[in-house]
Amino acid sequence: MVTRMIPLDGARRVDVQGTHTGVTSYHKGRDGAINVHERHVKSLIREGLAVPASATGPVAHLRGFQCPCGRRNYFKTCGACGSAEGVRE
Repeated sequence: MVTRMIPLDGARRVDVQGTHTGVTSYHKGRDGAINVHERHVKSLIREGLAVPASATGPVAHLRGFQCPCGRRNYFKTCGACGSAEGVRE
């Protein structure tokens, strides 16, 4: 069974060290979520690395600024490319 989770602190990849399976890497998708195997969910929550996607609520329609590079930002200066030109609300 696979569970969708949101990595915290802007992480693009989360590594989980299993006792019998070794290291498993989960990479963030285009929607900002990672698909985690159910046996790793509790350890990710306990370590503060990710939260269940259902706990975060909708994030696609939050107010903020849209940069021409495609990223939505809370601040007018883009966190990805650093541009403030062409940014719209």
